[in-house]
Amino acid sequence: MTTFSVSSLYQWPRHCTPKAREIVLNIINSSKTPLATKDIYNLAIKPARANTPAPHAGEEIRSMRYLKTVVLRNLAAQNCVEKVRTQGAFTAWLWRPKQAPPASPTKRKVMTSTLPGSTELTPAAVGVGEDWSHLNNRRQRARKMKVERDLQRMLEVQKMQRKAVLQH
Repeated sequence: MTTFSVSSLYQWPRHCTPKAREIVLNIINSSKTPLATKDIYNLAIKPARANTPAPHAGEEIRSMRYLKTVVLRNLAAQNCVEKVRTQGAFTAWLWRPKQAPPASPTKRKVMTSTLPGSTELTPAAVGVGEDWSHLNNRRQRARKMKVERDLQRMLEVQKMQRKAVLQH
């Protein structure tokens, strides 16, 4: 008795293949400026078109719809690329490599000398410099306030620990 699977009905895989990810990521990373989806598609199928007589036969990026809904969506979900909006004569959405968020500097310098009997924590321990781009705007604002509050508490506790160690 043979087993039947729905995936066997499809001619191509419905998920993002590693080869498709690699092709699109190389195209976006090699470009100095953000690219439109149409430009990415044209660059992705250009090498394969010369070898195959039928369009889209044997290509990793088989259609514009596959590129938009599967590959680019997968790359955006994994924070490899980001979609940016351009302003000009008309509005366009372009794709560019995801840039690492700049590390936010701390407001106060943490003393680096460790006194015996005290534990020194870094600002990163309470969340300074973390990436919160996956949160919505309201939660990003709330997280920023919570981290600032926790950082102040941490600095106060460390200050009290230093005083206690120096008094003994």
